[in-house]
Amino acid sequence: MKKIKEILRKMGTAGLAAILLSSLVPVMTFAEELPVETDGDTAIAETDGFSLYTVEFTYDSKQYVLPGDSELALSEILDTVGLTGEVSDVEVSDESLFSARKCKTAEGSNTPEKDGDGNPIEDENGTWFVFAHQAFSSEEWMKVTIGGVVYEIVVTDNQTADLTITTIDEWQTFARNVANGTDYSGNTVTLGADLDFSGTTFTYEYIVGFLRTDSGLP
Repeated sequence: MKKIKEILRKMGTAGLAAILLSSLVPVMTFAEELPVETDGDTAIAETDGFSLYTVEFTYDSKQYVLPGDSELALSEILDTVGLTGEVSDVEVSDESLFSARKCKTAEGSNTPEKDGDGNPIEDENGTWFVFAHQAFSSEEWMKVTIGGVVYEIVVTDNQTADLTITTIDEWQTFARNVANGTDYSGNTVTLGADLDFSGTTFTYEYIVGFLRTDSGLP
């Protein structure tokens, strides 16, 4: 199979991203607590994983930035945006983009306990966690009820950053986001290294833009 740079010149980033086999693009999860960097009224969770999008939770000019495809306790977001008290209910505008659930807490950490398939174990008496599922371009909301009062937090996805892809994992994440409808128009997507997919069998699982199922690759 030819080097990925040769294919890139012929097909373009969106078309190439579209053909990656879905099994090559796993959903990323984080087993450890996310360290947080504070910058003024904004708290940014950090992770060693790669994510091409973030989810911003904003209330009263204060903001928590969550890396895409990650999860954390709701209390961390609320502490950052200045909301305190016992949470009795949480609603979100679109659960396919991000969600909030009560789950068991993993022993010795502030992350949700997972079952054998890696899914969070829900528990009515557990801790509220927030999960980021995919990139989006709309303005969404999360309504949190504390002491009988409903607080509406604005939820957005800042997709303005340019991208430099240097590993297969980063390429796979980019492909999945394109397949899910993320629009990188106006961004610069740079391939910073040769990625050798020798031995990988591709199918036309993802169909995006101009790419057709009868298209051929060199």
